[in-house]
Amino acid sequence: MLLLNGILSLMVTLFMLIRMKEYQEWKIIQGIVFIGWVLVEFFLIQEANTLKISYLILGGAILLGGIILGRSSSDERGNN
Repeated sequence: MLLLNGILSLMVTLFMLIRMKEYQEWKIIQGIVFIGWVLVEFFLIQEANTLKISYLILGGAILLGGIILGRSSSDERGNN
């Protein structure tokens, strides 16, 4: 799962750099995968610490960033 998380992060970064259309959707997927990974890890180990909470907040920020970028992108397309 860690490898999937890393590859997905690299893909999203590449999509952003080449300004691929709809990269915002990939950012949302990245946030969901990241949050899911932390939650599965939490349920398997059953230990809460500040690092896991930080990762959940980071995953939420990635997810929220993708949603905000998607909305602003759709607003720009609607205005043109």
